[in-house]
Amino acid sequence: MAGPNGTLIAPAGVEWDAIRVSRFPALQALKRLKSGSVLVDPTPSNPVLYFFVAPGSAADWHVPHTIALGATASVVLPPPSRQAPPGPYWLVPPGTSLAIRLTSAQELRAALAAGLTEAPAYIESIRTTAANVLAWDTGLPRHDDLRDTLWLLGGHLQALIHLLGDAARTCPESDTARASALLAIDEARVCLAASPGSGLVSATRHARSLAQELKQLCDQYQALTDARTGEPA
Repeated sequence: MAGPNGTLIAPAGVEWDAIRVSRFPALQALKRLKSGSVLVDPTPSNPVLYFFVAPGSAADWHVPHTIALGATASVVLPPPSRQAPPGPYWLVPPGTSLAIRLTSAQELRAALAAGLTEAPAYIESIRTTAANVLAWDTGLPRHDDLRDTLWLLGGHLQALIHLLGDAARTCPESDTARASALLAIDEARVCLAASPGSGLVSATRHARSLAQELKQLCDQYQALTDARTGEPA
């Protein structure tokens, strides 16, 4: 079925199933994976990538930070030539006439699992990104730089919400660190959903708010990790 701006709304479960993956784990997986076609949805509040696997793969798919889309779902596919925003675009394009190239479901699982071991290094990279934004001087950034920064911060925040949520759910329900982490996640989601506004000043202020939320979630993740390993927070 035809969609807006030259897109096609295609059903999953026929020629392929789709695996929707949060931005950070998806990019980590791509380092280890010979992928087929890869679609990017750069929505600032929840940037994700889609991998396409053999139909039926979604039925037994259980991997953190992912959602499997099978026969009851559909995916908005941009034209094969669209390889940049705005809107959905191809990171690894299909063939002509939207001939989707499939990724091995088994290899995708393995690549995503391996990427989870890189969480500590990722947390430190997030801290650096947040600190750089919070250290901006009183001058305003260029519009293009700010747009890219907002996209980066939003992607980091969405990925960290998933990482922290998974870590919190491994703790007992009575654990105060778990409760604190889940509260921080709720606050981060509110910030993530807020509009950056139409002006450069308001968008810059929004970027700083996102950076502050990132710093808070990093602290919460570190506290949970220390609690599980018995190290002092």
